Amino acid sequence: MVKIASLTAANGIVSEVRSLLTAKTRLVIISQVSYLTGWEIPVAAIAEEIRRYPACRLLVDGAQALGNIVVDPGSSGADYYVFCGHKWMMAPAGWAGLWVRKGRLGDLFTVWADEGELDAHALSGHPYPPQLHRGSALEFGSRSWPRVVGWAITWDYYEEEGFPHQAAYQRDLANAARERIALLPGYHLVAPVDPMMKTTALMTVHSEAFGSAVAEKLWQKNVFVKPVDEYQGMRISWALFNTPDDLHQLIEALISL
Repeated sequence: MVKIASLTAANGIVSEVRSLLTAKTRLVIISQVSYLTGWEIPVAAIAEEIRRYPACRLLVDGAQALGNIVVDPGSSGADYYVFCGHKWMMAPAGWAGLWVRKGRLGDLFTVWADEGELDAHALSGHPYPPQLHRGSALEFGSRSWPRVVGWAITWDYYEEEGFPHQAAYQRDLANAARERIALLPGYHLVAPVDPMMKTTALMTVHSEAFGSAVAEKLWQKNVFVKPVDEYQGMRISWALFNTPDDLHQLIEALISL
């Protein structure tokens, strides 16, 4: 049975998850940052609730977190943390990773063997336990070395500049955008309803006049945002390559619609 928690639950996301947990719950999957709204979800508080059930595990999706906010899988309480590099960190598409809490690797299995170790057991279709001292058995296939190099270069850049520095730059730009957009008639920021949630460099804005069609109208003015049908508006990402000039161009384009 799959149960779905609502980010907009009146009782808050932590209480919502708590109400859905039972002794039969085996896995909770949650994003650290919502791809739809950009809200940072209180993963650590949710992890505390999950720890009351020893058989349950927490899988955190960090696709919209890594490079957007400062990420620390260990302190998040996650048992497994998955992430990708092609979004906020601007690494080559298709590159991703899996962080596993120490002692949890033995919980995982795959239907294929480690590369170069195919045998009758793997081909039988039965689960193949990964080698406990490393996670290579969870990966199968040839390596795309250009992507490996690209990912390494990107990661080195972020470490040299400092992940907190990058996150602060993007957050400040996003906060400036929120202030400017809040002054425009007909546009409403989709703000967290739960005080335990935080805003990030990713935001969603409702458009009274155009709905999600506002994205196409902005595209015609050389401003790229993503349409969001669920909130009848647009999603805006303030990434490392954005500048105050981009913010000015967005505001001027919205005013001209």
